[in-house]
Amino acid sequence: MQNTLLLLCAVVAGVSTIDTRQTDARKGQFFVYTLHSAALFPNTVDVAWSATLKNRPALPSWLHLVPSRHKALAYLVGTPVTGARQVTVHVFAKRLDTYETKQQYIVISLAEDGTLSSIRTVFMAG
Repeated sequence: MQNTLLLLCAVVAGVSTIDTRQTDARKGQFFVYTLHSAALFPNTVDVAWSATLKNRPALPSWLHLVPSRHKALAYLVGTPVTGARQVTVHVFAKRLDTYETKQQYIVISLAEDGTLSSIRTVFMAG
């Protein structure tokens, strides 16, 4: 029993948690989120960026990962057009010098745009 408990503690201690960041976007309005390697590594380094929707193979159709000419930066950009209230993006950054990989979740809370809601109400009532 004691050996099992020690093994379980060692396994849990070895599991690293993925850093999570929060941001807001308004449905129907252009959204930009800057990714910077210094948010994942101890200092600014050149990385290869990739991103998917959490537990999915790709980003939603309205969201795109746009690389910068500066390899330490990339951008999540798009105009949210979805019924969802929140999306979680899983970001991966792989250092180009050591190939060390870090991960981060970006939780995007999606607020309704009052203008679009009014138009939708008029359109559906009309």
